[in-house]
Amino acid sequence: MAMQPPQGEVRYVHGTYVEVRPPERLVMTWSTKGSPRHDGHESLLTIEFIATGDTTDVILTHERVPNAFVGDHSAGWRSTLDHLSDYLHSERRP
Repeated sequence: MAMQPPQGEVRYVHGTYVEVRPPERLVMTWSTKGSPRHDGHESLLTIEFIATGDTTDVILTHERVPNAFVGDHSAGWRSTLDHLSDYLHSERRP
């Protein structure tokens, strides 16, 4: 996956699925390339989907993130999930 913030370089994320349990859980490794600050570190990402009536709760746990990068990852995931929520609640969806 390639990501590019509004002001910044393209960063490439890759990993390996460790567990796939549809429709409730994904676990994967997560490594970023393209940023000297993040290159060479592998973390673990778990995404859980919990049906709660007419909605689904998403629980995202990103482990093994060095303390120096926790703020970056928190802000990035918060922004990503906000954009996903906006998209899912918009009229633009197919």
